[in-house]
Amino acid sequence: MKITAGNLSDGRAVTLVNALSATLDKLTPEQAVARALEPIKDEVSSYSRIFVIGFGKASFGMYRGLRRVVDRSLAASAIIVPEYQHIENPFAELTVLRGTHPFPGESTQKSSQQIIDRIRGVRRDDLVIVLISGGSSSLFEIPVEGLSMDHLSSVTKCLMESGENISTLNSARKLMSRVKGGGLLGMISPARSLSLIISDVPGDDLSLVGSGPTVRDSGPDKKEKERILDLIGRCDPTAREAVEKAATAKRSEISPAATNMLILRNQDFVEEMCAELLKTGEKAVSMGSGITGDVEELSGRILKTLRERYSREKIGFWFVMGGESTSKVVGQGRGGRNQELAARLALKMLPGEDCVFMSAGTDGIDGNSDAMGAVVYPGVFRNLKPGDVESSLKRSDIGTLLGNISSTLFSGPTGNNVSDIMAGFYCGIRKDS
Repeated sequence: MKITAGNLSDGRAVTLVNALSATLDKLTPEQAVARALEPIKDEVSSYSRIFVIGFGKASFGMYRGLRRVVDRSLAASAIIVPEYQHIENPFAELTVLRGTHPFPGESTQKSSQQIIDRIRGVRRDDLVIVLISGGSSSLFEIPVEGLSMDHLSSVTKCLMESGENISTLNSARKLMSRVKGGGLLGMISPARSLSLIISDVPGDDLSLVGSGPTVRDSGPDKKEKERILDLIGRCDPTAREAVEKAATAKRSEISPAATNMLILRNQDFVEEMCAELLKTGEKAVSMGSGITGDVEELSGRILKTLRERYSREKIGFWFVMGGESTSKVVGQGRGGRNQELAARLALKMLPGEDCVFMSAGTDGIDGNSDAMGAVVYPGVFRNLKPGDVESSLKRSDIGTLLGNISSTLFSGPTGNNVSDIMAGFYCGIRKDS
């Protein structure tokens, strides 16, 4: 995977970019699916008919991996990918449908209905393989009765721009959807389902990936449900009314025998990137996955942790962590949470503090920009006017500023999505500063 990064003046920043590129090349959706299916290929092939459906940014790569192992003819196969994702489809049997991202639109609903139509009439001795990856919440959607896609989309956008975390966001999505929260299972019945899942959520809760279309969900408790409904109502009172009405309708309890397999996760990327950085001959530390928090708070927390480790060990080290931060959109500029996290961390560096930091989305897209993230290092803001960075942050336009100083990273859509990777090198305060 080629990642471009302008004219980086720090060699360690270049090392980080190369390590991320190598990690993306090694941990592909295609390889992950092939590894998962190989041990059970005989069982999979024993079914009368096999249907394959999928949705998400990684669904085409996942389908390629499936076809490496499952070489018999399929009863039907269709996937939904983002409208912006370029696909060269060599599979005559595969229908590639399109949906909108990051907010569901009319093409999403139309394509989702076509997916459901592909599995209509399945029998008990059939198998439906479901390929689920990040982006599915937007790409696969059929609203509850009485709720338009426009209203659903506006609520989703409102919650995202308010900085709500993925758990709250997906709880709201489930309440507004016929297919999320296990809703797809009733449509697969009476066939068996096998879901192969690439996680893009902190903690790898499968009920949150794509809002859990094949994960049985009893829903939030009464107090949490009321909180979610209040959030929906603040965004769109009409949507709340439709959701409350739909909630009184009993969802079918009929569901097939269902297996959900986690085949690729953020932690895998953290570990692989650590292995890449170890090749430099210097220490590389995994700081774990599941990192969350608002970018302002998180940037300070990361620096505090790095300083504490260095004060104990007195030696510079590479570090890698993963997860998903949140940020509030307060202007009409360009950027995203990864670029904002990097900029805010750079602002908090002390004079002479030797820290290189990169934050990037593994899907290749950060917020409303065409960058995947950014890398910062000592002196990166040296030639800017006082207040330039803060002013850009206040306009949600940090992507423009970072682009002007060659700090942004570009890959284009990667065909993968396991949330974000944050990595860097830390070596305390330079004595010559």
